[in-house]
Amino acid sequence: MAEDFDRICRYADLLWEVVHRFYDEQTAGHLQTAMLSDLKHLYVQQASASTARLSRSEQIFQRFLDALGREQQLPRTVKAYADLLYVSPNHLSAVVRKESGRSVMEWLNAHCILRAQVLLRHTDFPVYEIAEQLGFQSATFFSRFFRRETGQTPSAYRSTPSDSE
Repeated sequence: MAEDFDRICRYADLLWEVVHRFYDEQTAGHLQTAMLSDLKHLYVQQASASTARLSRSEQIFQRFLDALGREQQLPRTVKAYADLLYVSPNHLSAVVRKESGRSVMEWLNAHCILRAQVLLRHTDFPVYEIAEQLGFQSATFFSRFFRRETGQTPSAYRSTPSDSE
């Protein structure tokens, strides 16, 4: 670990010297690429080492959270995410509940509401388009879901000024 830090410092020192003394753009670019490549390699090593220390349940939960943030087109069902992670729906539900204290559907609904709130606040899309983007069969189903989860309709949420405005 200390030798890795020393090597990155040598890259930085050499890069500083090339930029400030010689200003050779091509050499500086190559040094920068080499340093970033080395940093990426170190990051990947560290990430895989930290993942190896996680229990199987923690790994599944982490993969679920990653998929939740990445997958925009998956149906909002436990089965869809379980299939993506190659586990049974029951196992995924048990793991997520154990690791977070929340159900898979609570996570999926909360994520859907956050996406809806962003779209309502920061776009001019009509409610029916937002409903479609989020995978709802109709704007009515979406509006009922949104109201149940937030206590207000999508239109009311959109018209309420945000804290940052």
